[in-house]
Amino acid sequence: MDMILAIALVALIAYLAIPLLSDVISLVTILFRRPDPVEPRALDPPTRLLFLVPAHNEEELIEACVTSLQGVDYPREAVRIVVIADNCTDRTAEIVRSLGAEVVERDNLEERGKPYAIMYTLERVGRDWDAFVIIDADTEVVPEFARALHDRGPLADHVVQAQFAIRNPGESWLTRLADILNWSTYRFRYPLKRRAGLNSPMTGNGMCIGRDVIEAYPWETTSLTENWELYARYTTEGVRIDYCRDAVLLSQEAKSLSQGEIQRNRWTAGRYAVLGKWRSRMLGSDRISAAQKLDCAAELGALSPVMHLAAALVVMALTPLAPEGWTLPLALAAGATLLPHGIPALLAFAAYPAKGSVVVAALRLPWYLIWRTIVFVRTIVGPRREWTRSGRHIEATGSSER
Repeated sequence: MDMILAIALVALIAYLAIPLLSDVISLVTILFRRPDPVEPRALDPPTRLLFLVPAHNEEELIEACVTSLQGVDYPREAVRIVVIADNCTDRTAEIVRSLGAEVVERDNLEERGKPYAIMYTLERVGRDWDAFVIIDADTEVVPEFARALHDRGPLADHVVQAQFAIRNPGESWLTRLADILNWSTYRFRYPLKRRAGLNSPMTGNGMCIGRDVIEAYPWETTSLTENWELYARYTTEGVRIDYCRDAVLLSQEAKSLSQGEIQRNRWTAGRYAVLGKWRSRMLGSDRISAAQKLDCAAELGALSPVMHLAAALVVMALTPLAPEGWTLPLALAAGATLLPHGIPALLAFAAYPAKGSVVVAALRLPWYLIWRTIVFVRTIVGPRREWTRSGRHIEATGSSER
């Protein structure tokens, strides 16, 4: 029985090691690859950007979102802002019109959610733009946002993912933990991918998609997580997905476990569904390298950082039950699989300005690990999730301070 347990632990460690193997290949690739330079481009002519803002009953936050888009430091004639009031029963459309922005109203209770809203709008706004950018209604962008995207151009033939940041990091212990994880991902892991020439995962918010890309691969996704569907499809087809750290958006993070459960259910169920749908086509693609295939498989199939930590701890706890001589190697191997998440997290902590608040928030980590495990199991064994909007709230005063 102890040998069967040892084999099972080796199999689990091998699964957990996929991100580590992918990162090792990335580092080796960087040694032999000259990174693509990013230099300011002339604004003559400026890249024409269409901002699409899907909004379902967003009267609390839509004004801040639209105002930030209207305030980007960019030629006004090259920016078009379209808010999609999707099945709204509140004042969302009225508020947007009062701000002088464009509104597309949509009422369809059968086809609900952001993917359907975007598909509906793209069919109606024409093609007088070079790239369109999806911005969630609970989001604000920095003034340099549009210019930073322009500098990644010409944008028509590829995709760019903006840096996703949290606008309310100090609102609760949960938002603080989310913020430090966010720093490790967007300030360290994704820049590493870019230097290695690998596609950046797409987050659903801040996705900039070129006109030629959407014409070659029309918007057809209606999955729970359209970002993972697009990431898998574009990667399989050999479309470049760049990452732009200087194009920063600030999005509201769930401040409580009850709000966060909706998001985690959707993200986990959607990501694994996309893996099942695209795995064969992606691995068999002749348009991408073996390193890109491995990296894409790791992004789609690997556990989240928190669930990875939980799984590694379980392995370490079980290693004493393995045959004699196996305990230490198995425990060390399980610990090594944490490096792709642990090293960026430590680098993020070293650079983070509010270290004390992170330490205090980390005291809740054991409880959070248990909660995330319960949510993960529910998601995997439960029924297919339908689209449900995550909860919104007005931030507490001072919550945006770091």
